Order: sequence, then structure tokens, then C-alpha cells
Amino acid sequence: MTTIIACSIFKDEIEALKREGLLNHEVKYITSMLHLNPAKLDLLLHKELIKYKNENITLVYGDCCPTILGLSQRENVELTPVRNCCELLLGSERYLRYLKDGAFFLMPEWVRKWRSIFVTFMNLKKNVAVDMMQHLHRYFLYLDTGVVPVPREKLDEISDYFELPCKIVKTDIKGNLLTALKETTEAQRSD
Repeated sequence: MTTIIACSIFKDEIEALKREGLLNHEVKYITSMLHLNPAKLDLLLHKELIKYKNENITLVYGDCCPTILGLSQRENVELTPVRNCCELLLGSERYLRYLKDGAFFLMPEWVRKWRSIFVTFMNLKKNVAVDMMQHLHRYFLYLDTGVVPVPREKLDEISDYFELPCKIVKTDIKGNLLTALKETTEAQRSD
């Protein structure tokens, strides 16, 4: 059996797949807030792999911390083949197209925590945050996984705060996400 260690960014989506009987694995979630401290995420992933050293592990992450590619070289570990979680939902082609177009991606969990990330953790003054976001991006792109209702009020709040428009794109968790999870966990069995 393969154990999945996943970023909590996917908790709602993975649990939905499990409820539908499309995924039947133990899943350990690690808070997505650790992306704000990659060294700490790296350390925690190392500890988790030690705990599960006698099991096959699928890491549901992109290139999220300094040694993740090294972790995936371990005999019992497979890593989802993506740069980041947005690519895991959209697929490479769509992800790169939106990125090139200037999108800043938002996922359901990030929308719930946006204020604690930008205002509290990063401690950015509003004018600095707005300037930074507008310099780097043309719009926000909310990835609607269909698992939780679209938080339109929160999206309007984010859009107003950063003075950037917000678009919504539907993603299908039974598409790229499920395919990547199945291929990665099945790769464990064929090794």
C-alpha cells in the first residue's frame, strides 16, 4: 500500500476523491502555510519520510522546498511530476498559458488564508502589496475545483485590496489531479 503525503492545499479535493471511491490511500496532510518557510517544510518532509520509511510514499507537491527532488530519489518515494499545485490541477499547457498571461493563481485554501499570508505573515503595507502584485501580475485566477462553493465575496475582497481583476476557471479534480495521483501511486507498485 502507498501512503500519500500531501500539501493541505489539496485536502478538500483529495478527500472528495476518496469519498467517491476514486482513491483508496492513507493520506497525511501537511499545512500549506509551510510554503512560507521552505526550510521548515523541508525538515518536516524529511521527518515524515523517516516515519513512513517502510512504506511506499507518494509526495503530492511540486518544487516546494530545497531538497524535494532529492527526497523523490529515495527508493520508496514518488513525487507528482509538476512544478507546483496549480499545474497539478490545470495541466502543464493550461498552467503555462495562464502564467504567461500574467495570472496570480488562487486556490480555495489560499483564498481563505489570504489576509493572514499577505497582511499578517508578510507584513506588507497595502501600497507595497498592491505595487508588488500589479508589477508582477495582470489578474487573479481562481481555480474552481468544484469541491467547495466559489467564495465570491472573498475573491471580491482580494480583487479590491490589490486593485486587480479576478477571473474564475473551472478545473476537474477527476482530470489532471486524479490522473497524477493514480500514475504516481501506481508507479510505486511497478518498481
